[in-house]
Amino acid sequence: MRATDAPVSRAAEEVALSDVLFETSPEDLTVVVEVSESALPLLGEYLPEGTRTRPGARPGLVEATIRVGHYHGLKRLAARLSGTVRVLSPDDARTAVADWARAGLAAYDA
Repeated sequence: MRATDAPVSRAAEEVALSDVLFETSPEDLTVVVEVSESALPLLGEYLPEGTRTRPGARPGLVEATIRVGHYHGLKRLAARLSGTVRVLSPDDARTAVADWARAGLAAYDA
């Protein structure tokens, strides 16, 4: 971003902003996660409309397919829900989150 001398072309009220933090789109990446059923609402806008869950590996856990714009956003989501969510697939998503977590741990060893 850079400042210019160009005049403002729109008033603030002419710019439409979404009421949600994240809006899913068909171009987003889909990721399957396992999460505590009670924590499912924390996924909020990452859950596409009409998402159905499946039973998880243990009682109280469910699998859900979420949408993310990119894996960086997935890493932030995993950090925010640390210990609550586990990325199951695709492998690229699991690797991205695992590599990010390992890099964070390694920073403490330095």
